[in-house]
Amino acid sequence: MSFFINSNLLNINLHILHAEHSCVGKEWHAKNISSPFSRVYIVSEGSGKLTFPEGSVNMRAGYVYVIPAGLPFSCECAHSVTFDFFHISVPTPNGYDLLERLSHHIEFSDEATVSAMNSLIKQKTLDKLFETKSYLYQILSRCSEEIDNADIQKHSAFVSDVMDYIDNNLSFSLTTEVIAKHLLVSAAKIRKVFRNETGVPIGKYIRDRVLLSAEVKLRCTALSVKEISDSLGFVDQFYFSRCFSKKYGLSPSKYRAQCLI
Repeated sequence: MSFFINSNLLNINLHILHAEHSCVGKEWHAKNISSPFSRVYIVSEGSGKLTFPEGSVNMRAGYVYVIPAGLPFSCECAHSVTFDFFHISVPTPNGYDLLERLSHHIEFSDEATVSAMNSLIKQKTLDKLFETKSYLYQILSRCSEEIDNADIQKHSAFVSDVMDYIDNNLSFSLTTEVIAKHLLVSAAKIRKVFRNETGVPIGKYIRDRVLLSAEVKLRCTALSVKEISDSLGFVDQFYFSRCFSKKYGLSPSKYRAQCLI
């Protein structure tokens, strides 16, 4: 006997980009950070402060805080705070993070998760790694009521081909006309179909994918700002810095220094 499985299940994958158990003090201080990945803070001791466009919240022991991708925030600590923190990504078919549609942070009390994660994150065995990921899925489940199910729908083969071409030819100078010539269709058709299916203008999508690639290079490589700028087709590193700062709230060099928090 076979059972139908919702195909959307195949589109949901949780990626853990960074995980750490940390105790910080007054040095934990950053302003106006905005990232293409989401952050999860699981607080076990002490207190800190997170500030969002909607206001500030005091971090408390026994609480979980989820900061969705793209939401600007600042952080600070007057004394000390101990937490497990995760940088996570749940990419959707449209190339954005699943939590990016949330316009606010999410917090909730969960002593059981705090206690479990405080132990799990320090262990390296495969079974504990799976258990850690299962707790993160539970945290995502607490956020799911506010996420639009349309964000996990697959796109047509045509739009998927457009996205593949963009990802394989990432450059700030890439135009719809160049893509249209490669796919043997009109630029007008690409603009119309792409926006109808994704809800995003193709020009914005290209810019976002290029800047996402820049963010990954800043976070995961030792390439200089100029090398990253050149590799992604910007006219010069100063224009790249302006574009990056507008998207993520910090210059590339400052973002690189503060991204692991």
